[in-house]
Amino acid sequence: MRLTTRTGTAMLALVLAGGAATALSAQNYGLPLFTNPRISTGIRLHADFGRPGDAITLPDGSTADLTIFQAGLSFAIGPVGINAAVAANQADITACSNQSTQCDVNTTASAGVLAQIKAYGGGRRNVSVSLFGGASTDITAWDVATSGELPKQLNIPLGVAIGYRIPLGVASLNVWGAPRYSVQKFVNCSAGNQQVCDTSEGNFRWAVGADLPIFRVLSVRAAYDSGKVGSGTNKQTLSFFGAGVSFGFGGMR
Repeated sequence: MRLTTRTGTAMLALVLAGGAATALSAQNYGLPLFTNPRISTGIRLHADFGRPGDAITLPDGSTADLTIFQAGLSFAIGPVGINAAVAANQADITACSNQSTQCDVNTTASAGVLAQIKAYGGGRRNVSVSLFGGASTDITAWDVATSGELPKQLNIPLGVAIGYRIPLGVASLNVWGAPRYSVQKFVNCSAGNQQVCDTSEGNFRWAVGADLPIFRVLSVRAAYDSGKVGSGTNKQTLSFFGAGVSFGFGGMR
């Protein structure tokens, strides 16, 4: 089943807007999980892109375009920071912006939220430590049209981030590493399919990154993320790298 191109574009817009408002996700698939532990009171706008570490070849021999773009908003009050973001595949963005028939009810966007709590450091201390957690899922236009009748898989990362600040005068380079345990669990199962929601799967992943704030307003960041994904016999190691910029004052970088 396909929507008209105009309806499909409108539905995708609703998906993106709804994802930003409800903040359902912590790691959008294909992007690193940015968890620089050095946070301070403030608010920031983010824009990032990500790609897998290895090219993925399709059955017809072509290479999949898995470039992902993400936009987000973060704010922090004292030791607590919240980051909400939405993301989509470049091919899907192009198809929907051109009102292509490939933009249909199955077009996917991901949305999410990540919470961090500063456990140590910040201010004049060069070492920072934070605890983080969140949840993630994909949303399609079909989910919006049917009010989410189908089961959804959540990705729930829980971990700790450790960072070190290197003062460089007008800028300070922040380097960090963050191991985490990511739990995958289905929710919203029907009464006849409840066994799917009664099980969960976990994988260990890790990320390393660097952040370069300039005059406390503009910040440039990059990260590499790797570890297991999938469940059961379908588990495999996948890696992603990403980079982005943010603008604002304080907040989560």
